[in-house]
Amino acid sequence: MDARALDLKPEYFDAAICRLALMLVPERHKALAAIHRSLKPGARFAAVVLSSAEKLPHIGEPLAIARRYAGLPPAPFEDPGLFALGDPAALRAAIERAGFREVTVEVMASTRQFSSLATTMKHIQDSIPEMKPFLEKMSDAAREEAWKEIETAMRRFERSDGMIIPTERLVAVGTK
Repeated sequence: MDARALDLKPEYFDAAICRLALMLVPERHKALAAIHRSLKPGARFAAVVLSSAEKLPHIGEPLAIARRYAGLPPAPFEDPGLFALGDPAALRAAIERAGFREVTVEVMASTRQFSSLATTMKHIQDSIPEMKPFLEKMSDAAREEAWKEIETAMRRFERSDGMIIPTERLVAVGTK
């Protein structure tokens, strides 16, 4: 179901959770308003979103490197997009605008672990769709150089037991 047109029974649910998707929803105010309507009075909504690009180096750095090799300037990340709600104030404001009260936002440090540099690189290649348009604009040689630089950047997270990359998520909770 399109998150912008959620057809949910009013005041029906005891809780709602959105995990790592809210920042990607276009017109998220519509989705949040529908979620708010669907919750019983006093029910809670929780959302987990990605923090800022700087706090997710296995995503932010490859994107920045790809942009540079594609001849594009550093740019603010789009909304909707991976880092659109990475600022706790932006996340809080989005949830409060939908009518939720007692909104709290917690910053949660975590790590992302991979068995090897090769699995890290495979993850980056397969799971960051925002990179594709940048990579398509490059020559084969530039694309190869970009991947080499990304690999070099990721090497700093190598440990004897694999790759351990510090990351951060934001967890928000609001009450109807």
